[in-house]
Amino acid sequence: MEGSQPLDIIIRGGENLFPIQIENVITNHHSIREAAVIAVPDSKYGEVVGAWIVRNADAPRLSRQDIHQWVGKEMNPQVSFPPFGNH
Repeated sequence: MEGSQPLDIIIRGGENLFPIQIENVITNHHSIREAAVIAVPDSKYGEVVGAWIVRNADAPRLSRQDIHQWVGKEMNPQVSFPPFGNH
């Protein structure tokens, strides 16, 4: 599609974020089995990160804050921590 962005990039306030990179960080957590990351429209940033997460059956429940902290700690330091939806 002419003029549209690739589906594998989230543009958050002019910053390009790659869902696969965020998914890889999330699924590196021992409690998480699967993750899917997409762009969610946002009036302030244009787009923010939306994540669907499946935890391991025997893993304790993780809060949104737990995931934020994990991604913030584990993300490539050259990429700023991407806020998820409902900031």
